[in-house]
Amino acid sequence: MNEPALPDAGDAGTFSSPFDAGSWAPDADLEAASPSSDAATEEPPVMMTACGSTPIVLANNLSLGRWIAAGPSDLYFSEISETTEGDAIYRIPKRVPGATPDPLTSDDPQPLSLATDGTYVYWNDTLSPGAILRIRPGDTAATTLLPIDVWGVALGSSSLFWVTMDGVVQSMPKSGGTVVTLGTPSPAAQGGAVGVAVDANNFYFAYADSSLPSQTHVDSIPVAGGPITTLATTSTGIDTLAVDDAYVYYVDGGTLKRVPIGGGSPLAVASGFSNTVTLKVDSGNVYATVSPANGPIGSVIRAPAGGGAAVTLATSQNDPWGMAIDDACVYWANYDSVMMVAK
Repeated sequence: MNEPALPDAGDAGTFSSPFDAGSWAPDADLEAASPSSDAATEEPPVMMTACGSTPIVLANNLSLGRWIAAGPSDLYFSEISETTEGDAIYRIPKRVPGATPDPLTSDDPQPLSLATDGTYVYWNDTLSPGAILRIRPGDTAATTLLPIDVWGVALGSSSLFWVTMDGVVQSMPKSGGTVVTLGTPSPAAQGGAVGVAVDANNFYFAYADSSLPSQTHVDSIPVAGGPITTLATTSTGIDTLAVDDAYVYYVDGGTLKRVPIGGGSPLAVASGFSNTVTLKVDSGNVYATVSPANGPIGSVIRAPAGGGAAVTLATSQNDPWGMAIDDACVYWANYDSVMMVAK
């Protein structure tokens, strides 16, 4: 299965990082130099950089940056190796420009849905036969939690959620184990779901109607299983969802919309969201990476969650793709770099 043609912190201060600062290129030798035989010298702490209104490069010389997740002190991102053409997952410290990426995995075929719970990093390999995996940074190898061919996977507080290629909504404990069938949407889902999100009570997913492929549904189902509720329908594909305490956010054409999580009428939030790749939301704003289909130069934008004009946070970005946010910063993966900017 090929990658879908898509258009998933703290205050600044001193951060002790295990990674050396400096430039980096894929497949570079990351082994640290041996300490002097006279005495081992302690590495000085790496200073974190505060987010500002000007975008800052955290890592460069990537060959194809794709997905990104933010943990308490580190960022995790995927990219394609120039020599093997197989994706890998890397780690860098947050807010440290020029830090050397640390490879957590290698040759992971087209990883998607990169997420972290602060202890493990989770993703799914989307190249057939597919798998859902996780790794604890510092471990030598990833653990395959389930061999399965799916698109989007959502990480909840204790479980993982997805929609199978034949339209069945499933979950399993995030440590692996028994797969639970939660329900099956009607009309049936065609080809699984890329756009997924989860909160404490419900799993949300966007899928193409098998009886009318030009129509996309945004549905919800309780995390323990139960009736499926259709929240919205659109005539355009939806590849990313975001959810807060009250609403599910999605893009319909070029318009950012929201619909109450309990059901109701969708409302337009902002325009200017054509070719959105990733959505994120916090208590006041919705953030998006926009990567136009007619060229690689995109942008990172923000709009008030309650409605209003979109604001550009970063422009002239080289194919921006995955995004993550924390209390102060927006992080994203470009084709050739990992970036950050103030929220």
